[in-house]
Formats: sequence, structure tokens, C-alpha cells
Amino acid sequence: MLGVAVIGTGFAAGVRARLVQEDPRTHLVAIAGQPERAQTLADALGVPALTRAEAIAHPAVGLVVVANANADHGGAVREALQAGKHVVVEYPLALSWQEGEALAALATAKGVLLHVEHIELLGPIHQTATAWLPEIGQPIAARYRTIAPQRPAPAKWSYQPDRVGSPWVAALSRISRFTRWFGLPRTVAATGRYWGEDWPQRFTACLATAQLVYPDGFTVDLAYGKGEVFWQGDRTLELWGERGAIAFQGETGTLVTERGEHTATVPSPRGSFAKDWKAVLDFLTEGTPLYVSVAESLEALAVASAAAEAIRAGQVQTLALYPQLN
Repeated sequence: MLGVAVIGTGFAAGVRARLVQEDPRTHLVAIAGQPERAQTLADALGVPALTRAEAIAHPAVGLVVVANANADHGGAVREALQAGKHVVVEYPLALSWQEGEALAALATAKGVLLHVEHIELLGPIHQTATAWLPEIGQPIAARYRTIAPQRPAPAKWSYQPDRVGSPWVAALSRISRFTRWFGLPRTVAATGRYWGEDWPQRFTACLATAQLVYPDGFTVDLAYGKGEVFWQGDRTLELWGERGAIAFQGETGTLVTERGEHTATVPSPRGSFAKDWKAVLDFLTEGTPLYVSVAESLEALAVASAAAEAIRAGQVQTLALYPQLN
């Protein structure tokens, strides 16, 4: 059995820890995180609460799951890799492509697994859209909006800019769909806006936009927002091609081609964490290929980093900034 330590105490960490306990190939060794929360979760699971350093160094631990605040991912991953432990980390791998690339190189040097979770790629919306894409021909434009009203904004790290990171790093899954389908764009433009009396320590709402332009002119428009200024939620994915179109509103998808219109309601993405965890263990025990590579995750992070720089500089960015990817 593979010993596992979970770094984190939130929802994802709790789900991960229980999956570790449910699979006969693994056993949960420890929980690490903010002391009081870590102790509460550890007591519920019947394991000790340790410091991060203690959990990573524990001789029974062969794999470390990193599921804490975004800003802490890079440091925890680096410590685990340096200790020669396999690592599974919730996206983003790090707050910048440069740090993520260095961590990937470290994993290669150590000869251990570094897997960045991208459960959005396992979900039924992504899988259905992927199956439909050949039907619409050469893509010419796409639009993806995810707006989540939250009133009041929760007092969590996900509303603290120094902990959550730039909006498009935090919303990396919106970008990863398109880099999986179409690869790297040529240029990235982006904007970001925040609300809240305690800004920049904390915000109560944010709205970010980005435009990805590919070498052939194919353009992807993205919008991501959450918090108190929004009064209606939206989750819309649209792709237009020369021979048809795909549109998802929530869980309802429509494919339109010259053959007519086909509508399907896809199931909720429940069980995606379990699919991800099974994929990791199948890779480690049977050599089954993983559904996403570190290189693919780094491509999405490069686009997110370019968007963060576009917001900071107020200028369109080119992916030539990342020559290793080209």
C-alpha cells in the first residue's frame, strides 16, 4: 500500500483524503495544514495532524497530495519533490509558468510523478464537446463565460488576491479546455477588475476577461466573474465552426450542423475527483497513461501567466515569451 499525506484542509483536501482511505492500494498517513482545521479533519479521518514538513518527511509517505491555497502550491510541491515523493496537486501547479516549469524539471530530475489535477477535462461537458468538435469543421470563434454570484462574498483565501493569484491563474480550468483542444494561441489580451472596501487585501467581487487569438485567426473570448456585484449566474460555452456550432448552457448542449439540431443533457460532473485519483493510481501501479500531462498543464499555465501580464501591463502578450513551449 502506498502511504499518502494530504496537505490542505478544505473541500478538495477532504475529498482527496477520503478517496485515499477508500482505495485498497493506498492508506492515509497524515493531514497537514492550518493547525486547528487540520486537527479537525485528521480527527474525523482517524489519522494524525502534522506540520507540512513532518508530513512530507514521514517515512511511510510515498505520495503527497497538495490541496491547499493556490499561493502555497509551489512551495509544498517543491518540498515534496525534493524529498523524492510522488506529487498530486490541484491546479494551478504554481502562480506562474516560470515556477511551474522549474517544478516540472525538478520532478523529472528526481524521477517521480508530478500530476496536476484537471478534472474539468474528465467532465461530461468537456467530453461531449470534444466528441462533437469534428462535426463543426474548422473552428472560427469560441466564447466561454462563467459567472458565479456570491452574496456575501465568503471570508476565504479564494477572495484574497495574494493567496488565490491572478484571476486567470485561479480560473485555469477555463483556459485548459482550449489549450487541450487547440494548443497555444499566438497572443493573449486580458483585463481584470476588483470590488471591495478592503482591496487589495481582500475583494468582494472580481471580473476578468481574456481573448486568445490563434495563428489562423481563430479567436476565443473568455469571461470569469464571481462575488457580490453579480445578480445572475451564467455558465455558457459556445464554439462556432465553418460547418456547424456547439453551445452549452449549463448542462444542456446543442450541436447544430447541416444535418439539423441535436440537443443533449449531460450528467453532473460528480465523481471527477475519484476518476482523477484512480487515473493516478492506475499509472503508478499498472503504467496506464494519465489523461493529462504536465506539459499540457504547463501550456495552460503559460496562457494564464500571459493573461496575468497583460492585465498588469495593459498590453497584448505573445506566447513567444515562453520559447520552451514553441
